[in-house]
Amino acid sequence: MNRSNVTDPLTTADITALLQAPPAWLVEERAVHAKARAEAKLAKEREAARRPQS
Repeated sequence: MNRSNVTDPLTTADITALLQAPPAWLVEERAVHAKARAEAKLAKEREAARRPQS
């Protein structure tokens, strides 16, 4: 959360508020995370396809 300037731990109420009305930084971070997961999945699939089948 350092990139979002959140320095203190969030309470349940803070998290609920973020989920109900996500700020731009949260939307952006979620998009970055989703892209990273998709790239990791693709890399894993490519690696599996390169391995010889037993």
